[in-house]
Amino acid sequence: MTETPKVVAITGASGYIGTRLLQRLEENRSVKELVSFDIKPLLFPIYNITVYRWDVVQPIDDKLRRHQVDTLVHLAGPSRYVPSLREQRQFFRQNLDALNGTLNSCVKAGVRHVIYVSSHQVYGAFPDNPAPLSELAVARCDENAPFGYANLESDLAVQDFAERRPEIKVTILRACTVLGTSDRAEQADRIFPLRFWGVGGGNPPFQFLHEADLTRIMEDIIQRGTPGVFNVAGEGVVFLQELAELTHRRLIQLPSFLAYPAAWLFGKLLSSGSGAAELDAARYPIIMSSGKIKQTLGYRFNHTSMEALMAFVNYTGM
Repeated sequence: MTETPKVVAITGASGYIGTRLLQRLEENRSVKELVSFDIKPLLFPIYNITVYRWDVVQPIDDKLRRHQVDTLVHLAGPSRYVPSLREQRQFFRQNLDALNGTLNSCVKAGVRHVIYVSSHQVYGAFPDNPAPLSELAVARCDENAPFGYANLESDLAVQDFAERRPEIKVTILRACTVLGTSDRAEQADRIFPLRFWGVGGGNPPFQFLHEADLTRIMEDIIQRGTPGVFNVAGEGVVFLQELAELTHRRLIQLPSFLAYPAAWLFGKLLSSGSGAAELDAARYPIIMSSGKIKQTLGYRFNHTSMEALMAFVNYTGM
């Protein structure tokens, strides 16, 4: 690994992953200084950090230049918990504007490496998806899946930036659902709704990623300065029936000709527009291969998908 001291900036630093990444980097001797951007305060005190209570919709190039930041991790992104479809679209557009503005600030400030955490949902839930999906698969999420489509737009924006700015290293991490021993008990019902949809009695697989594995991968990429697009998912899978049982959720199995009208009505009642997308995810699961990151970094995951799920279940007391 390189011994060159790093000055690392993190947007969305007070969020779930940002908090854990800061705690990890705080103990890394190859990190010279940390710089955080978020409109919310940090949850824990961090050593050797400059904190900006700042909305990255506004330019940050002067601050990046002031600290001579060489690596930026962009974690300020869309949330799946915005209630209505109209609010989702507005919020996602603001986040895309913030991403593009941050990338532009990186160019002006001479940042040498940008790391963006994307989502497995950029691949979309389609019946012809191979299993597992490699990074060579086309990212093509449907507009009817608002959270996934917002991630796709951002993912494509970062890819376009990488093509236009070859002098800057760009890393995209496409992560599946991240879980662990986190303070997210109040969000358990949002991450795992009180009911799961099943279609035609199917029992599809799902992947999960432990927060400790994700932050360790990010730390490694920061130190090595490794560019590229990487899928990131824990070993193994958890099947739908197991998932419902372990999270104490109700599993509603319907034939497809009944399931989609019911999901459409459910989405209309909640103004979320997400019912059909949930069904597609249940019928056509997005299963990724993490072979590339294992080969490139020599990385070995410490937690399986089942272990990541159980860590969250046990910690939150679901």
